[in-house]
Amino acid sequence: MELPTSAPLTDWVRRLVDDEAGLQSALETPVVVWEGDLAEASWVVKPPEHAPSPENPVVFLVKKVPGRPNPFGAGVTMGRTEHNDLVFPHASVSRFHAYFTPDPTQIARWNVIDAASRNGTLVDGVSIQPNAPATLGGATRLTVGEMALTFLSPEAFLRWLTKVVDAV
Repeated sequence: MELPTSAPLTDWVRRLVDDEAGLQSALETPVVVWEGDLAEASWVVKPPEHAPSPENPVVFLVKKVPGRPNPFGAGVTMGRTEHNDLVFPHASVSRFHAYFTPDPTQIARWNVIDAASRNGTLVDGVSIQPNAPATLGGATRLTVGEMALTFLSPEAFLRWLTKVVDAV
């Protein structure tokens, strides 16, 4: 199963309902769920292709985007410019805001590192120091500028997605 680098939650729900086993085997990386409803006046150029709404968050795979010119090879980048792997074109997000790396000391763990961004990065409500890794759990709340995000391991995402489907 081919997975999109980003898509609205409803697309992921459809994938789970249509082929749960295929989704489980194809999902190899964590995801970031972008929630919320931000003021359109804060978009740097225009809202992204998939802008979240309170009812339909956007899900991003935490992985390098093939074919995207990104000179930063050490991690999966996020920021407001198009060369990042996860693009949030919002005025509160720095051009290169932060990045994710696998934790070298623990298998299946990830870190987030703030790249000395203007508005900082919070992990579970706590501001992290620039250029210092912060370990992420299976389900971790992130704030990037004014963006509310949730980092989920593949297992945590599938459990969450199943709960969403069961609630419908």
